[in-house]
Amino acid sequence: MHTTTREIVLSMAASNGILNRTTTAQKIVKRAEVVLLDKDVTISDVYNLETWLRSLTDEQRETITDGEQSEMDEINAMSPMNSKGTDHVSALIERMYEAIL
Repeated sequence: MHTTTREIVLSMAASNGILNRTTTAQKIVKRAEVVLLDKDVTISDVYNLETWLRSLTDEQRETITDGEQSEMDEINAMSPMNSKGTDHVSALIERMYEAIL
């Protein structure tokens, strides 16, 4: 898993009280990696997600991991991964979030 994506996943886990309480960082990352290795997620998706996450400010990354849903959606909508009305990035981040719970 790429560095920024890993940081986002661990931040989501920490802000939800999962990290260090019920599981280790290594296990959390492993769970999120399962999502990124799913057959419907391409290598291009993983690369584009990491590239986009790197382009965000620290404040935007914090909002994605621990903000209000409407604020998260607003930031996620800026991703070039979303096209023709699809919200691919939000769906991918949501799947990783669900995997770490």
